[in-house]
Amino acid sequence: MHDPPSALIPPGAVTLRPATEADDRLFDALLQLYAYDFSALESPGSGWIDPGPDGRFNVHLRRVPVADGAGSHLILCHGITAGFVTIDRRCPSGQGCDWNIGEFFVLRKYRRTGTGSAAVAAMVATRPGRWEAAVMPENLGALAFWRQTLLRYDASETSGVGHAEGRPVLRFRA
Repeated sequence: MHDPPSALIPPGAVTLRPATEADDRLFDALLQLYAYDFSALESPGSGWIDPGPDGRFNVHLRRVPVADGAGSHLILCHGITAGFVTIDRRCPSGQGCDWNIGEFFVLRKYRRTGTGSAAVAAMVATRPGRWEAAVMPENLGALAFWRQTLLRYDASETSGVGHAEGRPVLRFRA
């Protein structure tokens, strides 16, 4: 029997695993769910995220090989895929950082269970330094998640530059 979605995940149940070439089909499937969630943030007819004739979203993201701690990682909860995170070294604030959370996705079943916060803790535990995460201002759920999760870190908020122009950028040290 499965725990109800509101059940909190026990410490240690969430881990990160580098996504490898063998995970490409899984990663592509997760990207479709990620795009589906993002499609709710746009106006009908805007064309930003629409499914193609085959019903799949035209996602321009791919798995990034892991090197020196950066790259795509699967989020696992009790060994089961619960999402993904892509870590890179871009700094959307333009203020300098050591690490950036390029993409962060937790399957709906695992939201509000502590899985996302535990994934962040696992991510930063092995990568000390200054972190950034740019969030779409329309993504109120993500903004609330990051603001709450980062209460335990030395966090601040600024505005993005370049590709993140106009987006809130959350900066924190771990």
